[in-house]
Amino acid sequence: MNVRATLSRHCTTPAVAAYTGRRMPVSQMTRPNGITTTWSYETDRDLVTQVQNGTISTYGYVNDAVGRRTSMSRSGSAYANPDTIAYTYNDRSELTGAVSNVDTTYSYSYVYDPIGNRVTASEAGVPWTYTTNSLNQYTSATENNVQMDFSYDLDGSMTYRPVDAASGWTQVWNGENRMVETFKGNDRLEFRYDYMGRRFEKKVYQDGVLVKHLLFVYDGFKQIAEYDALANNALTNTYVWQPAGLDVPLLRNDEEFYVSDANKNIIALQDTDGQITDTYVYDPFGNRMHTGVSNNSFQFSSEFFDVETGLIYYNYRYYSPQSGKWTRRDPKEEETGANLYTICLNNCVCYTDNLGLWLGGTHKDLTRTSEIRKTLEASIEIGLKNSGMKHPTNKLIKAIADEVLEIIVDANVETDSGSTGGKQEYHYCTLYNARKEKNYKELYSKVLDNQYELWSKKLAIKDITKDECKEALKTLGTLAHMWQDYYAHGVQYDPLLESLHKGEQSTGDFSIGDNFTGSPDNPTMEPVSFGYLGFLGNHGGLFRLMNPFSRVEPGNRAKDHEARKKEAAKYTYEKFVAMFPAWADICSCFFK
Repeated sequence: MNVRATLSRHCTTPAVAAYTGRRMPVSQMTRPNGITTTWSYETDRDLVTQVQNGTISTYGYVNDAVGRRTSMSRSGSAYANPDTIAYTYNDRSELTGAVSNVDTTYSYSYVYDPIGNRVTASEAGVPWTYTTNSLNQYTSATENNVQMDFSYDLDGSMTYRPVDAASGWTQVWNGENRMVETFKGNDRLEFRYDYMGRRFEKKVYQDGVLVKHLLFVYDGFKQIAEYDALANNALTNTYVWQPAGLDVPLLRNDEEFYVSDANKNIIALQDTDGQITDTYVYDPFGNRMHTGVSNNSFQFSSEFFDVETGLIYYNYRYYSPQSGKWTRRDPKEEETGANLYTICLNNCVCYTDNLGLWLGGTHKDLTRTSEIRKTLEASIEIGLKNSGMKHPTNKLIKAIADEVLEIIVDANVETDSGSTGGKQEYHYCTLYNARKEKNYKELYSKVLDNQYELWSKKLAIKDITKDECKEALKTLGTLAHMWQDYYAHGVQYDPLLESLHKGEQSTGDFSIGDNFTGSPDNPTMEPVSFGYLGFLGNHGGLFRLMNPFSRVEPGNRAKDHEARKKEAAKYTYEKFVAMFPAWADICSCFFK
């Protein structure tokens, strides 16, 4: 059966969405089975205050001054006993407590060391203690005085994951640190991955007999189909994902509808009549309690749950909700913090992880400035008039500007992941200790020129379509990211500190001095190292050792970081002024 032919009927209108606010958060969505979900937000911060899924479930959220959720209320037909969960945090915003005011078993508390490893925990009344080595790997976890030991290979991938004192999963990794096999007793699983690292095959053996053989098909990193190789490659599951707002599944096999909370967690399944068939409840780190008979695999954070192993597959990594840690190091290394095994800075209540990579930065704010928005709106108004609309309304202009800006912003942020995430030339970085290599500056300029050329080619397409116009906007987003990274990562070179270029540690101010120079189109500063720990100017660096939970860009460590951000925003704005009117003039089809 042809997957695309099968899925095309889903693409008509699986759900109708409405938007609100300047950043276009979703405000309402109606499913074909008649269930409507509405989202409410704070006036000024776009933080969710309520998610209501018809009469099934309503979640109310209270946020503190720094944006952390201090409570979540749960009610609706999915909850026989409505309650409110109160959350507490330490001064690093790590979750330290989650307690229900009704369900006495929902009581969790956590204590961490200064770098984010658990020291002790109490989960539903069960006490835990942890022992950690210098690489932030748990070497043992003790549950109710019963000790369980972990082991790792030299690449930092977990090779033994205990289930209890007597048994556990042995985990085998390939040269790219992808889990290819895991076994416990008479149970064994095998996995294969494609060139993007996506798992496309899963085999399950019991007593040496192959009992499950699944094949997966993706659209990007979203799984859209599943085949059963033991049934002559029969198509067993198809998935439709929410087209706007949270990245969550909406529909499986035209008969099972997903319902989620504000954290992407699937909390219920419905049939075509809107009746609840299954419910899910999670603890703060993703351990789940499932009621129902569905074999649905998308659960915590809308990621794939391997019921056989208890691990959650996030494309790049497998996550263990039992330990609250990843089973391998972060592929982005220390760029994301000094602790390479913690998930979402130990705060899954406020944050969600993307693909198993923790991404951050100020790129969104640098691209969503009021000056840029005014530029977009002015050009869009001209484009609307040129397309035949004599008097376009401000509401229409702003709505189109919202849509356009979010495409650009999403592409900007996406540059930090996917195929460009580890390519230093997109980020004005060098490889690890190769800080003096001039060719990295030249590579950056070459890629920048290629992106300019790609922008021009896309706008030169005859009879350009709306989708092609969207692709052009994505190129503009990539360019914006590259412009901004020049100011975030560029440093001045001082020959007196040449020892730094040899990878030696130093406390010098090589990277954090004032007086940045040049521009993205005329780079004069030196690219910084991508991930070396001993250098203040790197993409992570000593600053993260002092404050491993910071999510600031490296440019925020510079003495002139405010001036850098101001210049990055100014440069982005000037480029938009020069480039965007051509898009608005050519892409009139986008306005129809």
